[in-house]
Amino acid sequence: DWREHSLEAQQHGCWASLQCLRGNVRGLYVLGIQSKVEHLDLQPTHINPLDSRRLTTVLSETRPSALSLRFYIPGFDTSKLGKYLAPAEETLNALYLEIELQKVKYRGLMSKLVSR
Repeated sequence: DWREHSLEAQQHGCWASLQCLRGNVRGLYVLGIQSKVEHLDLQPTHINPLDSRRLTTVLSETRPSALSLRFYIPGFDTSKLGKYLAPAEETLNALYLEIELQKVKYRGLMSKLVSR
């Protein structure tokens, strides 16, 4: 599969870090970027069980300092947000979050998400 091919190719060398990386959860999962990312900008996505696993994998692999995240989910359960973001808990300092819930948008900017 494409992800395995990408991960194998990175064993021969990859960027130490990236300033910004933008894409959707599925695309970034397939790319399997193993570099530290300063700002990870995830494009609008619907989170289903498979994509939630992909999201946690992408966050684990990129270890972002800042994250822009847009959810478009009917019936979004905000109690799961912590679970989704847990892999970046040690590195995440800023979060831009946009949630569209039944055609109503809620936007919030939280700085210093992780207290140190």
